[in-house]
This record gives sequence, structure tokens and C-alpha cells, in this order.
Amino acid sequence: MKTMLSAAKAAKIQELKMHRDTEEVEPITTDKGIFDYDDKSRDRLAIARQALEDNDGKGEITWTTADNQRVPLGVSDFATINGTAANRSNALHIKYNELKEQVNACTT
Repeated sequence: MKTMLSAAKAAKIQELKMHRDTEEVEPITTDKGIFDYDDKSRDRLAIARQALEDNDGKGEITWTTADNQRVPLGVSDFATINGTAANRSNALHIKYNELKEQVNACTT
């Protein structure tokens, strides 16, 4: 049977995961604009980037940003969006793991 402390720890860790996961899909901001980053948006960004790469990285695709601006994006712009998202994701996972360690270390 779970003790009250272990149940409280499990609940807190679940809450921390929820916050991390919510922050991970928030829009991404770059010098080109604000970009949606939910599951469908990530898929669309990847497809558009791949289409440009398939064209030897030439050209641009006009993209509608999260705030309904239309901007031309090249391969390097898609790479910037992806890199920004990867950096955020890494920071969120480090923060989550640090907080999880603190929760697990609690004795009361």
C-alpha cells in the first residue's frame, strides 16, 4: 500500500510532467515570427522543410505564423525553428528532472 508521502510524490511528479508537456508544445518564436508547435504543426513544418531539402535547399515556402502573418521560409529558417524547439525541449527536460529529483528527495 502506498504511503501518503509516496502518493503525494507521485502526484507531484505527474503534475510536473503535465506542465513540461504543456510548455513543450507552446509556440516557438524566432526572428521570422511566432510558429505553432503542436503535433500537427510539427508534422507540417517537417514536411515543408523536407520539400525544400528535396529541391536541393532552393526556394522558399510562404508560411502562416501563429499570429496569422505570412512569411517566406527557407531551409535555414525551418532549421532555426527546429533548433529553437530542441533547445527549449532540452531545457524543459533538464528542469523537470531536477524538480523530480527534489520531489523524490523529500522526506515529509
